[in-house]
Amino acid sequence: MSSLTCDARPKKRDFLHLTAGLALGVLAGWYVLRDDTWEALWSALNQATPLPVLLALLLLAATQVIKTWRWQAILGRSVEVSFGQALRGLLIGQALNLLLPLRAGDFARVWSVGRHVPRGMVYTGYTVALEKVLDIIVAMMSALLLLVWWPWPLWLSRGGIITGIGSVGAITVGLIVAYRWQRRHGLPILEQEAKVTWYARLLCHMILPAMQLAREMHRAFQDGRLLWIAVHSVGVWLLGGATNLMVFWALGISVHWTAAWLVLIAIYLGVALPAPPTRAGVWHLLVVLALSGYGVASNVAVACGVLLHAVVVLPLLFAGGVAVWVNPNGSSTAIVRRRVKTRMLDQG
Repeated sequence: MSSLTCDARPKKRDFLHLTAGLALGVLAGWYVLRDDTWEALWSALNQATPLPVLLALLLLAATQVIKTWRWQAILGRSVEVSFGQALRGLLIGQALNLLLPLRAGDFARVWSVGRHVPRGMVYTGYTVALEKVLDIIVAMMSALLLLVWWPWPLWLSRGGIITGIGSVGAITVGLIVAYRWQRRHGLPILEQEAKVTWYARLLCHMILPAMQLAREMHRAFQDGRLLWIAVHSVGVWLLGGATNLMVFWALGISVHWTAAWLVLIAIYLGVALPAPPTRAGVWHLLVVLALSGYGVASNVAVACGVLLHAVVVLPLLFAGGVAVWVNPNGSSTAIVRRRVKTRMLDQG
């Protein structure tokens, strides 16, 4: 009975999360469309200029390339994950995050790439977590810069500050502790201790990858790769804001340039909210709220949310579906060689 109870709890939690997301999506959709008619929305979308929409799609594609390069740099040179492997995992993860609750896409991304990474899936999971922290840092820096040029809404500030400071602090402390532990004890010693008891093995499987990542970031600092990781992180946000600007241009929305990045921050922080598949309703509400402080008409703001959702979400879903069927992984022999090479590098 106890095992059945334990199995039922995650299912119940997932069901409640999905139900809350659907309810919030319906309420958000009703709130967004309560004062607008479908005719007005369709009329605004009908007037969209095709060229900026095409440019927005190209910027979205460039963003995925930059994200892939950044993830490869975080994984490390000794891991030897190809661009195709990293891009496939990224696209599958983003598509599933849009469709499923509880960030299921991140787990799928870790599994898709981590099973081919010599250092394992836990190490790969830590790299994804570090990537999220970098995004949070850039989001907080962008939000602080927006305060200089434009008032930041109160509904957006508190949650963002708490999330940013908490995540950055936790990951930074974890990496420092892992690196100091590795410098004092060494990786081979911990691996030998892991063969003694089950709890030592469990500790090794969780701590050893963190040590490896801390060492990899130290190497990245020494060889200048850490600077490129930071540049790629900033580039991802610049391209995201530029994509929003293209959507504004397509709809003839003339606002201060900060509106594009405020919309980007609102959508990014809105990931913490329960939402239905594709984040429909919640996405549009966040766009309308972000543009409300810039004097954008309600029907135009709704049209912007609809067009931006179509430009970003639909291509990511399509690309994720294609990535499922395209597997650029190398042969099993090559994978074994990479694992042996990485283990030799870690030990000495």
